[in-house]
Parts: sequence; structure tokens; C-alpha cells
Amino acid sequence: KKPASYAARLARANYAIALGAEARGAEFFRDTPSEKIDRMRAYFHRAQADLEASLTLTPKPYLSHRYLLTIARNNGSRDEQRSQYQQAIQYAPASVETRLAYMSSLEPRWGGSIARMEGLVNESRAALKNAQDLDRLAARISAYRGFESRQ
Repeated sequence: KKPASYAARLARANYAIALGAEARGAEFFRDTPSEKIDRMRAYFHRAQADLEASLTLTPKPYLSHRYLLTIARNNGSRDEQRSQYQQAIQYAPASVETRLAYMSSLEPRWGGSIARMEGLVNESRAALKNAQDLDRLAARISAYRGFESRQ
């Protein structure tokens, strides 16, 4: 009934992101045909337009920034990833899920480093009051090291 509302824009963007991920498939990027990457980017472009429009439709556009972080992670823009992470975390400082999403972009295989991953854990100590949440975040470092050793 209200296609220009925050909820409608967010829902349509979420759907476009899902279609983009499905279009790309699960192959490594280097093994993914360019047609699939182009389809993913087209869906993400549509989602981004809705998300950018949604930013002014609510006083706390946390989910808009989270979804924009997802798009930036898939498009490889490191500056945009950091920006969207910082904006999302302002609205939900205790969100371990946002921190986990950003943590994956800091992995060495995506151009980050173990030191950056450790830095995120350290910077998150004050905001994550639940020890289990901090443990989940820190566990991503061990999980990445396990991934590296399997490779």
C-alpha cells in the first residue's frame, strides 16, 4: 500500500540482494562467469537505490546500512565497507551480527589481515557487554586460521 515507505524499500532491497546472491552462485569469484557477476551487480544496483532512498525515511536506518554493508562486501569496496559498518554500528553499538559481517571483510583472503581482525575484537570489547558475543567475534580469527591451514 505504501511502496515508498521505509519498510517497503527495505523489503524490496532485501529481495534484490537475495536475487543477486542467487544469480552469482557459490563459486569462487575467479571461477564465476562474468555474466553471473553482471547479473549480481544489476540486482545490487537496484537494491542500493532503494536503500539510499530509505536512509531518510526513518530516524534510525540501521538495517539500510547493514544491507549496504552486504553490498559493499560483495563489490569489494573497502572504504565503503568501513563506512557502512561505522554507520550501522552507531545505531546498534552492541550488535555482534554487524561486527561479524564486517569481520569477514577483514580476513586476509579479502585483503585484510589478522591484525585488523584482532583490532576489531579489541575495539569491540567496550560495546559487547555479553562475553559470549565477544567470544563469537574472536572465534572468527581462529576459524580463519583453520581455513588457511586447510587451503
